Amino acid sequence: MGPEVGLRDPFIEGIINNEFNLQSILDQFIWGIVGGMICSLVWMSSYYFLIRPNLDDKTVQISEMLRNRLGLWTRITSGGIVEEVLFRWGLLSLVLWGMSFFIESSSTAFWLSLLLTGISFGLLHIPGNIQAGCKPSFLFVASALLGNLWVSLFCGFLFLEIRYNFGFYRPYPVSCPMVSIGYEEV
Repeated sequence: MGPEVGLRDPFIEGIINNEFNLQSILDQFIWGIVGGMICSLVWMSSYYFLIRPNLDDKTVQISEMLRNRLGLWTRITSGGIVEEVLFRWGLLSLVLWGMSFFIESSSTAFWLSLLLTGISFGLLHIPGNIQAGCKPSFLFVASALLGNLWVSLFCGFLFLEIRYNFGFYRPYPVSCPMVSIGYEEV
């Protein structure tokens, strides 16, 4: 459904059409690394300097225990497959398709779809942590929402500007720095 709503990726299209596009791979790799580092740096700085010091100790301990229980490989691959490909790419395509019936501007529909899916995605991170014992404080909920929204909007910008396909390539440049130093989205 992605191409039908304007979500195109030259690299994936090349694979489908049996054409190898080295420049597309290089562009996405370079922008993936640069964009991933910028996105990670902004979010991790916000988390470690503003959010984490103001969360209660029990919430921090439980969040870190849940994250560590998964292990590095699971966090990297689940971020890439479950979160990005299925949710952001798949759900974004579906929401964008639905919005195309009501909103004439494809740019407006795209950004509204990013907002809705980013907020939804952030909300889906919360129940498991609360069930494990995290305190559902305003800061905890806001950080889950804003952190996921930040990644959605930043990767959406990269996608629109340079066709960086965040649905398939975001997980590694963005998630790897986050999980390698011990943080993954709350």
